[in-house]
Amino acid sequence: MKKVTIILFAVLIISRSTSAGTITGTVVRELDGAPVKDLQVQVLDYFTGQEIGSDYTSDDGLYVISGLAEGMYTIKILTWYTVFVEQYYDNVHDPDNATPIFVPAVGVVQGINFRLVVGGTIAGVVTDSDGVPIPDLWVSVSDYDSGRYCGRTNTDYSGFYVIPRLAEGTYLVSVSTQGTDFIGEHYDNALCLDDATPVLVPKSTVVQNINFSLDSGSLRVSGKVTDKVFGFALENILVTYWNDYYERWNSTNTDNHGRYMLTGLLPGEVSIAAEPNYTYASVGKELVLTEDVNNIDFELPRGASLTTKVIDAETYQALRGVEINYWNNRFKIWRSDFTNFDGKITFTNLPPGITEVAAKPSIDSGYAWNPPRGSNWIYIDEGVNINDHIITLHKGALVSGLVVDSEGNPFGDFECDYRGRLCEGEVETNSFGRYEMRLPVGTYIIASDEDEYRALPREVTIRDLNSEYNVDDIIAYSEESGDRISGSVNNPLGYQKNGDFIIVTFEAGTVIDPNTWFTIEPVSDTDINEAGPFTISRLPQEVNYDVFLFVASETNDEIMSHTVIDKKTDIPVGRTDVKLDYVSEGGTIKGKVLETTGKPVLKAQVILNKSATNQLAGFADTDQNGEFIIYNVPAGAYTATAIHSQYLNSSETVLVTDGEQNDVNDIIMTFYQ
Repeated sequence: MKKVTIILFAVLIISRSTSAGTITGTVVRELDGAPVKDLQVQVLDYFTGQEIGSDYTSDDGLYVISGLAEGMYTIKILTWYTVFVEQYYDNVHDPDNATPIFVPAVGVVQGINFRLVVGGTIAGVVTDSDGVPIPDLWVSVSDYDSGRYCGRTNTDYSGFYVIPRLAEGTYLVSVSTQGTDFIGEHYDNALCLDDATPVLVPKSTVVQNINFSLDSGSLRVSGKVTDKVFGFALENILVTYWNDYYERWNSTNTDNHGRYMLTGLLPGEVSIAAEPNYTYASVGKELVLTEDVNNIDFELPRGASLTTKVIDAETYQALRGVEINYWNNRFKIWRSDFTNFDGKITFTNLPPGITEVAAKPSIDSGYAWNPPRGSNWIYIDEGVNINDHIITLHKGALVSGLVVDSEGNPFGDFECDYRGRLCEGEVETNSFGRYEMRLPVGTYIIASDEDEYRALPREVTIRDLNSEYNVDDIIAYSEESGDRISGSVNNPLGYQKNGDFIIVTFEAGTVIDPNTWFTIEPVSDTDINEAGPFTISRLPQEVNYDVFLFVASETNDEIMSHTVIDKKTDIPVGRTDVKLDYVSEGGTIKGKVLETTGKPVLKAQVILNKSATNQLAGFADTDQNGEFIIYNVPAGAYTATAIHSQYLNSSETVLVTDGEQNDVNDIIMTFYQ
């Protein structure tokens, strides 16, 4: 994280005619204090990283950068064609650790000095499995812990490479093989990050023989990129490949016939995307790669743009330097950037459809992450420019806790998610198993977000933003350490369903209704396409569970419908005879959620409860038209309640008849005050 301490500097007395600030300092060698000349010194905006000005050091190592507006800045030394490590003030190599410098509107900030260190070097040879050198491959180096890019180079005709000017530290070294039939690797012969061997680089030392022997036989994907409306080929469109967990990347460009071929690919779950930089929208696809695949084609629609402004919830002041993430699930497109001086950010070349736009302020800012599910989704029409999207952030108290395994050992790099009415997000533990987040006043749930582990959710209630809150340990269970519940799903009459079965467990006694919806979380789940045996695992052993049988159906982009088919309560772990029955094909519930103005509410959640018992019967999202649909609902009387973090809850009743579509009166929502 960036340092939050603002260093106060002495300001020289200058004439009244000066209308801008100045930064000055010297650059010397750490070894002997000798000045270093002809190095470029850059001033960057502290929040956006944009270059504002620069100067070159003189014979005595001095630089002076003037004409700066009042604000916060980062200073960077470029060390190309030297032996020195690139640095940021105050003598650090990672921009996230740079010390910010405040420059007043009028004045000189002195003493911003640097002591340059002679860098270490990594060198080696890249060959094929027969020892034949492979020229013109990219070899890159990144920080082993943070993933920060630190340098790259090409192999020469003999397969040799050298990457200099590295700070003392531990590195990941990787070879990219785009345009070849070789399989890229991380050192030492690792295909994924978890198996990579770190390379330790001592200060001012050459680390040799970091060699690679590459196997051939990788997979290929090819296809064509065309205009969606007129069908003509699109030339020079960047096409990219990512494998599962985004551990490997490759790219190429389309030729004058709009065709592309990606090579050097690994099997598994992959994402392929066409990413133009003009006129058209970026679109992507996910597929499971087991062999060479042809005809992965892309028809590009006209691109839209989105300008988002981030403001303080109480003062409405614009917030600069806030990270904003954009995600389109249908086309698998992700973007990220930071808000500018006006608290704004603009994304271009966007595809149409339902889009998530989430704000992720740093924990040092004092703000909580983006508003919860629903508030951070918008719909973008093809080719439309949206200029008035607002994200409102709330101040939050500091909340922390530990994630441990079943034996009490800290669990590093573990993802937790959290949510409540005013915010939601995810956070990762550090190497000591500790996480931190900011939460506004209210009640929140913190839960496991790791695929291979499950944990009981923890609840925390924030009453005072000036207090710090410590949450009970989250205990994560794996397939091996956790327990299980098993049984069978029975469909004796062979009823048809619209969707797939899913088995979900909640801690026994969990109340699930519109009033608790923002602070409930299942413990574990498993899919089962058809009736038959099931096992749900990774269950903590200290509680009993309510076991639900849902029918889950995706009706549109990120628009889901869930219906409760059966439920068994207070089941202890270890049970093997849980029977869940599908005994009514049910009917369909369809309706619409609108504002009082008649405008549809996107991503409201409609919670269906049985009118007689208030038990959960199902739930669904609304689409861009405010419409929702819930399938396979057993006959009976129900209450459908629409909830959304920006609106007051609103309900309508509906009577369901088996085998029929049952329409709900429009649910009208009023803005939450």
